Amino acid sequence: MTLKIKLHNRTQNAGKHIQEADMFEMSCLRKKRTGLPVNIYVDDSGTWKKSGYANRIKIQCNKGDHPNTHGMIPMSIDDNPRILVDNPKMELSASDVNAVKKFVIANKELLIRLGSDDNFDIVDFTGAMVLP
Repeated sequence: MTLKIKLHNRTQNAGKHIQEADMFEMSCLRKKRTGLPVNIYVDDSGTWKKSGYANRIKIQCNKGDHPNTHGMIPMSIDDNPRILVDNPKMELSASDVNAVKKFVIANKELLIRLGSDDNFDIVDFTGAMVLP
């Protein structure tokens, strides 16, 4: 599932107005596919890199099965993933967040490649990703 998301309407604490031209696409990886307790959203169009932001994923703020882009929470893609906003509003436990962090660490290179390599798409990623 690919979603077009306007950053300022969908991201907690975005802090600035983004123009309509700044729309970007993210793919939703549902928890039934990843084994995570929450749906996550990944940049498969390279928008973060083009915009000058650090590599990141978004996590859903609740554990609902249906994708919900309201109040997505950004998490860094690095060796020590972290939530990129202060005091996010979420219905997730520390254990839930740690599961996502472990997924990011295990799939760090693939997540970075997904947002930077035009020849590597979401199908390639899901075929190669390491599951918890």
